[in-house]
Amino acid sequence: EKKVKEKDNSIKERQREIKRKIEIFNKISNINKIEYNIKTIVGKTIKQEWRNYRQRTYSNKYQKLNEDEFAKSLIINSWGTSDTGKHFAIKILNLIKIYNEKLGKLQETENLLNIEKLRTYQGREKFRAILEAREKKIKQYHEEIINENIEINVRKREIYLEEDIGKMIKNILEKNRKKIDMSSLIIKEEGKFTIEKNQEKIKERVYEHYKDWTRKREIDLDLIDYEEKWRNLYSPIETIDPKIYEKLIETIKIEELEEVIRNTKNKKAPGLSGIPYDFWKSAKELTKNLLLGIINESLDREVVIEDWKKG
Repeated sequence: EKKVKEKDNSIKERQREIKRKIEIFNKISNINKIEYNIKTIVGKTIKQEWRNYRQRTYSNKYQKLNEDEFAKSLIINSWGTSDTGKHFAIKILNLIKIYNEKLGKLQETENLLNIEKLRTYQGREKFRAILEAREKKIKQYHEEIINENIEINVRKREIYLEEDIGKMIKNILEKNRKKIDMSSLIIKEEGKFTIEKNQEKIKERVYEHYKDWTRKREIDLDLIDYEEKWRNLYSPIETIDPKIYEKLIETIKIEELEEVIRNTKNKKAPGLSGIPYDFWKSAKELTKNLLLGIINESLDREVVIEDWKKG
């Protein structure tokens, strides 16, 4: 019991760490959105300056810069000197103010911005490098949050297997359906992670997700117009030797299971067993052998658990 409590505390500590990473992820994602908006306005300004340059040099067939050369030589002086320039300048100044406030809260003062830095090519390139580095960091945090959440769920199941194997096997073979308690749900919407703990809202979200995912598609293939040769090619085969099915219920070896796991892509939908592939890939040898034993026992008895039939 003491070991179980220690393992449970370890899982709770990792859950707190995930929550901390989600908070950081959300903060830097908000900053990244502002950076992207600033980059967009700067890009529009450069495009406008390029169009003006082409109009001015239209009759000059010599000594013209191409677009890349022009961007490198451009010092933006139009902000505030024309209607378009004023519009862009007001937007950028407002964004820079919010941007610097958020950087200050993260103590990232070395990247504080002002409009003068964006006027030159060197300043714009430095800003672009900051944006790309942040996007890379966001991607890293996103992968860590997803992978650590998977590992926690795998570890929870392994603890259950290690501590109460008999009860687990009895429940599965007797087809008892265990109630799933979703105490919290990690949600990603528009690049932002949140943790939902309200049980009613969790049930509503899960219901809507599976309603959309499993909705019935009413398709009548006979109404689709395609050539007869394709219809014949994909018609059910009527000359199958029934003996081939005998091999389908042969005992599965651990080596065969390992090979399938190695060749399976991550984040694939669960198969007939209902066990996600990420779980199989993260599981330890004890877990794999236990589950394989249960599957082989079902094949040997020729009794497949009802929940597995549903997939």
